[in-house]
Amino acid sequence: GVVAFAGRVGRSLSVPIEHPAARRTTYAYLRRVTVAPGTPVRRGTVLGESGGTGPGHDRRVLHFGYRRAGFPEDPAPLFRSPPRFSLAPVDRPACRRASPRRTGGPR
Repeated sequence: GVVAFAGRVGRSLSVPIEHPAARRTTYAYLRRVTVAPGTPVRRGTVLGESGGTGPGHDRRVLHFGYRRAGFPEDPAPLFRSPPRFSLAPVDRPACRRASPRRTGGPR
């Protein structure tokens, strides 16, 4: 697809992507945008950093919208395949893998 717009819409930073067959996906409530309008994007392209704008400024919120021919549609069927775009993680705490627990079963 191609980035249709990248910037503030109301209180939120948004990136709508125009796709073939009159489809549009929108990623909103971003903290930072890393693409410019007119940029061609494909699977794996980082569009921005999630969180930080929109209602309540919650870092964990990402709005995803899907429209076909201008009408909103349920995006759930799109998620049956791998995601097409990604957002860079923000303020992600370091993860430590827990050591395996012994269960006391037969040895």
